[in-house]
Amino acid sequence: MVLGEDAQAKGWNADELPVPGVALIRDGKRKPDPVKVRYMDKSVVIALPDREPWSRSVAPTVETAGAPTLTLITNAATETAPAVDGAAARVLKVIETAAEPVLQKDLVTRTGLSKGAVSKAVKTLTTGGTVVRTSDGRLTATRGDESAAA
Repeated sequence: MVLGEDAQAKGWNADELPVPGVALIRDGKRKPDPVKVRYMDKSVVIALPDREPWSRSVAPTVETAGAPTLTLITNAATETAPAVDGAAARVLKVIETAAEPVLQKDLVTRTGLSKGAVSKAVKTLTTGGTVVRTSDGRLTATRGDESAAA
């Protein structure tokens, strides 16, 4: 058990824990509260299989992994296709269906996304050229010509 040299002075009394399998946790300025955790006694630890931790018995392959392969795009600024992630798609839909250019702060309310998610989606969409900013900072979808940015 690791509590620190001044643990008891701060209320971390390990000797007062009721049973094995209980840990102390502190949230903010509250006193340490006991919480139930997984407990393994010496006999359970000794009975664990003899193998290296953090290793696999068989290396995964594309066929056995079942997960799609990720590809790193190093120069996203040259991408012109619209983003396909959910947040960007929601933001784009609101911008495309709006009767007039939209303020970025209004996208938070209209999409139900956080400010950070909207900001990231707008950056992706403007970098890709799918959305442009008007001179007053509002956002509008490009329509295949440069008049949308005017």
